[in-house]
Amino acid sequence: MNEKLKNIFANLKNGKLVFILGICGILLIFLSTLFTGKQDKGASETAFDTEEYREQLESNVESVVKSISGAKSVSVMVTLDTGVTYNYADETRYNKSDRQSSDTTDVSTDSENKYIVVTDASGNEKPLIINEQLPLVRGVAVIYSGNGSRVVSEQIKEALMATLDITSKRIYITDTGGY
Repeated sequence: MNEKLKNIFANLKNGKLVFILGICGILLIFLSTLFTGKQDKGASETAFDTEEYREQLESNVESVVKSISGAKSVSVMVTLDTGVTYNYADETRYNKSDRQSSDTTDVSTDSENKYIVVTDASGNEKPLIINEQLPLVRGVAVIYSGNGSRVVSEQIKEALMATLDITSKRIYITDTGGY
């Protein structure tokens, strides 16, 4: 074992081992950039789809209405107020300057607002997102075939108000009475 260590240290002195380790390190760095580049492309292609979100909401409302009313036929329409909104990180700098004349002092404050920008692996600059807010629900229309019970319609309305966080003015519910 001691002789093997001596051989390794002897090669270190000659510089061959250092050269070989350097080449291996450069190859590992090169290979790692190839693999991380593929992952970054996949992550950047994922975008929020408002239409898919609306359809998911409609499906969820439909299942809630079916479970409350027992109706087999339910039609739901959800309208959204906006698309997804983003809040970006920013930094504000305040500059305060005093001007004094013989009898008065003027104080002025200027502010400069800059967004914080990050650079991804491919060199693209993007503002730093703090959070994103999902689109707000503007209104919901529900048509179901039930027994015409006003109690069931009120239960549906209360469930929609609670789950979607909207007022009763934004909800329309009608029962076709089994037709």
